[in-house]
Amino acid sequence: MKTPLYFNAFESELGWCAIAGREETVSRVVIGCETRLQTEEYLQKQLKSQNVSFDIREENWFQECRVALQNYASGEPINLNVFTVDLNHLTRFQQKILRLVQKIPSGHLETYGKIATRSGHPGAARAVGGALSKNPVPLIIPCHRVVGSSGKLTGFTAPQGLTLKQRLLDLEQLAIA
Repeated sequence: MKTPLYFNAFESELGWCAIAGREETVSRVVIGCETRLQTEEYLQKQLKSQNVSFDIREENWFQECRVALQNYASGEPINLNVFTVDLNHLTRFQQKILRLVQKIPSGHLETYGKIATRSGHPGAARAVGGALSKNPVPLIIPCHRVVGSSGKLTGFTAPQGLTLKQRLLDLEQLAIA
């Protein structure tokens, strides 16, 4: 039997977004979709391997998180690090990397290499990129703030890819060298 998640899809300045989770814990964030249907399909694809479903559509679930994400998308400086996230389906290494990235404050960039070094795995920049590609809660864990060693934008698995990553950095007024 699949474990149900609450689900809330909404429009924002970044396109259609969604949050999914249980109680006050966020399991998934989807950003930058063109339609509500695309948002739901993207979320279903992400959850397929986890034996969960988002059968409970609750437009009012976790309004605080929804409003914070909408405000962030409108360019307001919002601390999204206050929300509890579920990373239990990830490996310990992936969790460690995501927790390090979660601490990157708005207005700052880090490189994959620096994250690798801070994690105790110098030289594992590609593994860091792989861990970030598994980030289930973009924006709450700001993987868009991680760039290549030259400052170049690399990798972003959300819909719209690097275009969306650049938009997020522009929202935070971060210049890429």
